[in-house]
Amino acid sequence: MNIISKEAIYQHISKCWASLFTERAVIYRLQNGFDHRKVHLSVIVQKMVFPQVAGILFTADPVTSNRKVLSIDASFGLGEAMVRGIVNADIYKVGNGKVIDKKISTKKAIYALKDGGTKEQQIEPERQNRQALTDEQI
Repeated sequence: MNIISKEAIYQHISKCWASLFTERAVIYRLQNGFDHRKVHLSVIVQKMVFPQVAGILFTADPVTSNRKVLSIDASFGLGEAMVRGIVNADIYKVGNGKVIDKKISTKKAIYALKDGGTKEQQIEPERQNRQALTDEQI
């Protein structure tokens, strides 16, 4: 995340390709009968955005499968904090255009650094338990 130079981008793409040949990846293919020569990998390079809040919107509640309830997981900073599992996101449930449930979590965050890369950062104590999204944003 937040890779700045062309050379660094190439280096990280090489690491992605090399990940196909880690011991874990090779053993997984062997155990599951995947032909090593038929495995494909793609690397996506996107323009970096610098959000105050990031998250995931599910168009059906992932717990109940209810298609009439949207579920939003959100936290401060980059979504990488949720992906890495270092933060429990706020969970907001929306039905019929109204917020019907909220679970607010204590937060940490990952932010992009100006010169590239990211940094895990504590949230100020007074903001740690504040909603990542306002009711209007939800």
